[in-house]
Amino acid sequence: MTPAPTSKLIVIDDDPTGSQTVHSCLLLLSWRVETLVAGLQHPANVVFILANTRALPRRAAEVRLRAICRNLRLALKRLNLEHWQLVSRGDSTLRSHFPLEAQVLSQELGPFAVVFLLPAFLPGGRTTVGGHHFLHGQPVHLSSYA
Repeated sequence: MTPAPTSKLIVIDDDPTGSQTVHSCLLLLSWRVETLVAGLQHPANVVFILANTRALPRRAAEVRLRAICRNLRLALKRLNLEHWQLVSRGDSTLRSHFPLEAQVLSQELGPFAVVFLLPAFLPGGRTTVGGHHFLHGQPVHLSSYA
């Protein structure tokens, strides 16, 4: 077996569509400590953890995120993995629980030096400018996407 990378990009995904736009990554559907340890040992540099919090009410999303973070912290400690980056992947049209998710991740795994909010999905042509959502440059409410 190929040795695990010494650094991991860990993506906590709020919806099952996020991992569909990348390749060569591991997708975890469980956040049990043993599953996270196995995922972090996998040779892939990127590990997606499907939290599916977008489908939950705010409080349930918070509870789930805290459970994921606590188990992730235990898995990182068990492996003595010191070099990792964390991404909270939410929806490009801002349908996620922001800023709650960023706050929970920071409280449980941080603090982090910076939080970037990037409301765009460039391969799909979705951008947000001045608080307005666009699809291929056209306001979303005028597109077939609406």
